[in-house]
Amino acid sequence: MSLGAALTEFVTIEKLFSWTINNANRVKREYLNDRMKCVSRFYLQSPQMTATDPYSKVKYTGNIKLSFDEFPGTATISFQSSPSSSAQYSYQINDGEIKRATNFSWNSGIKKLAIFIDVTVLRSTAFNVTSLNRNNLNKVGNQLIKMYKDDPSVKFTFKSGKESIKAIKPIMMSRSIVFKAMFETDMKEKVQNVVEITDFEAKIVQKLVEFCETDTVENLESCEIELFKIAHKYRIQELMDFAVGKMSENFTIAKIFEYLRLADLYTNELDDLKEWCLKVALK
Repeated sequence: MSLGAALTEFVTIEKLFSWTINNANRVKREYLNDRMKCVSRFYLQSPQMTATDPYSKVKYTGNIKLSFDEFPGTATISFQSSPSSSAQYSYQINDGEIKRATNFSWNSGIKKLAIFIDVTVLRSTAFNVTSLNRNNLNKVGNQLIKMYKDDPSVKFTFKSGKESIKAIKPIMMSRSIVFKAMFETDMKEKVQNVVEITDFEAKIVQKLVEFCETDTVENLESCEIELFKIAHKYRIQELMDFAVGKMSENFTIAKIFEYLRLADLYTNELDDLKEWCLKVALK
C-alpha cells in the first residue's frame, strides 16, 4: 500500500529582511526613541517591513531594532515578526565584510550600516512510501512519552493564569520552531524552564500539549477556532490542519460566518476554509 509522507526540515532563508541606514554618522542621540527608559535603554527602529517566504508564500511583517545603553556605544540587534520566527542577525559597515553577530560598536566612523535578518522556517517535501502492515506499532509520540515520563530534566511548565501544565521539551520542540528557538537560545523560557501564555485559556494550552503528544484532542469542547489560533502563534502546522478539519466536521450554519471572519484574519493559511464556507453557504 502506497502512502503519502513528508520530510520536514529546518531551512534558513538568508537576508529575508534587510535595513540600510545611510549617513549613519549623522544620527544623533535625540533621534533615538526613549520608550525603554525604565531599563535605561534607547533604541532606533526600522519602519515596518514585509517579506514573503519564496517556498511557502507565507507573508511576514517585522521590525528591526537597535538598542543602546549609551549612544554612541554598543548596539544590540533584535527582530520581531508576525508570524513569529527564529532569526539570525548579521551586519555590514561601510560596504565591508558582512559579520554575523548580535552586537557591534556604533561609532562616528560608520557612514553606511546594513542589518540583515536570516529567518529559519520549516519546509516539507512530499513523497510516497510503501507501508508495512504492522498494526501493533505504537505511535512515536507515545514511545517518547514513555521514554521521558520519569525524566524531570526534559520537562518544563506552561503557565496560563493560575494553572501550571507540564510538557516534554523534546516533543514540543519537534512540533514548533517557536518552542525550539526558546529552548535553544538564552531566552527567559530556557533560563526559567517556564513558558508563560497570557492570551489563551489554560484549557487551550492543555489541548495544545495533548495534541503535540498524541496527534489528537479527545474532547474539543468547541475550541477549534482557539486551537487554530494558538497553533498559528506557535507555528504548529499539524494542529492548524487538525483544527480546520474539525471546523468542517462540526460546522453549523451559525458557525460558517464565524469561520469566514477567521479566514479573513489568516488569509494565507485559510483560503481553502473560506472557499469551503462559501460553497456551503450557497447550497
